[in-house]
Amino acid sequence: MAKARIDKEWRLWATIAGILVLVVAFLYWESRPPTEGGELLFRVTRVLDDGKLDLKGGGKTFQFKLVALEIQPARAEAFKEFLTHALKDKWVRIKAVREEAGGVSAGFVYLSGEDTHARVIRQGMARMDREAKDLDVRPYIELELEAKQAKRGMWASWGEGAK
Repeated sequence: MAKARIDKEWRLWATIAGILVLVVAFLYWESRPPTEGGELLFRVTRVLDDGKLDLKGGGKTFQFKLVALEIQPARAEAFKEFLTHALKDKWVRIKAVREEAGGVSAGFVYLSGEDTHARVIRQGMARMDREAKDLDVRPYIELELEAKQAKRGMWASWGEGAK
């Protein structure tokens, strides 16, 4: 009689082991950091002045700055509000290109594959620094001209001779 009970008991333990393996696999799948195109994503927790963002992800929290953007001082608050509305509490992909003062990384931010620099410049919220080194600013200059011709954002209030 005892032998028959042991023969059927292994099925119970195999079922429990299978369930545990599935639970561990599910928890691993759900807890891994999100990725886009094989690159880690970071959550924007706060938007600071001058295009700085507080990012959280991959087990760390750090500041990241949008590189080579010139923001008109009179439109700095509108720029910050625009970035807050567009990026706060969203997952973004970053591409760091340099280290700024204070150890802050600077580079480009992508939201669902869209370049945030392009979006900001297209809306007339900022312009690209033409003297930026190690960056190809030509596509951004074209977007800036498009915004200027459509008189969006800063270009609506600036005259033709303004920089």
